[in-house]
Amino acid sequence: MHCSTCKTRLEENDRFCSGCGAETGDRPQQTETDVYRAKYILDFREANTMANQIRTAFFKLMEKIIEADFGNNEFRKYFDEFYKSEFYKSFDLRTEQLAEEVHAIRARGSNRAELEIDRLLDTNFHALIDHFLVIYCQALHRMQLPEAMLQYVNQSNSEGIDIRQMVFDFLDFEKEKDKVYLELTKIPPAKIKNAIHSFLFSRSSEKIFFICDQTIFGSCQEGFAMTEKGLYWKSHFNPPQSVFYEELDKMEREAEWLNINGAFFNVNKTMNYKMMKLLRRLKILYMNSLHEKNNL
Repeated sequence: MHCSTCKTRLEENDRFCSGCGAETGDRPQQTETDVYRAKYILDFREANTMANQIRTAFFKLMEKIIEADFGNNEFRKYFDEFYKSEFYKSFDLRTEQLAEEVHAIRARGSNRAELEIDRLLDTNFHALIDHFLVIYCQALHRMQLPEAMLQYVNQSNSEGIDIRQMVFDFLDFEKEKDKVYLELTKIPPAKIKNAIHSFLFSRSSEKIFFICDQTIFGSCQEGFAMTEKGLYWKSHFNPPQSVFYEELDKMEREAEWLNINGAFFNVNKTMNYKMMKLLRRLKILYMNSLHEKNNL
């Protein structure tokens, strides 16, 4: 099952798309009178246990994300690290605050209360999980992830964001060994020509952010590049591929490589993970911006 608006994969009982916020039924938008089925099931009859209910929901999402990104049976190691670190103290405080915010939303009696609660919890859960993985888990997943990516977690759409800087903050090329050209004026013309003929089939109006050359001898006939509109790449023994950010659907780890909309993408373990996180964030930003424009 996929969202009819942004094509995000849905769980069987989802009524709210985590990618763009759209209702997952026949109607693409939810109105005040719609019946909404909550993503996070909370029992308000047990008000004094709300913080614990929120913690339980958080760890269910954390387990799902970790097993999808790092493999089955990996969650226990991350769970143990969670309570070994200092992070759990700030996490417990935040869950107490979220419990109060959830009660406040419920008390207003809005028809959209369950939707507002889901959005509140989903945004905060993903921010907390990202913070934990980036700051406290480098030894576990044997990757050094840039802290700069965390500043974009709570951004709801692409308006006002320097997408080029965001790409550089996520991919952190200074920590990578591949040859990356950030200024196109400094690339030898022959290499630009090779990249354009091989995989960089961008429109003339697209602003190119960078070109990464993955060839052994520096011909630039294989590699990847990003523009303001999409990702272009060519891997060894594979045909050229491309995807626009608003068309992103599937970004998943498959063994040691990535599956991007069904196509093979591979650089190295760390770059693959950073790219997956970047594309997921770009998808949310672009889909939310498109959704808001459609509602104007």
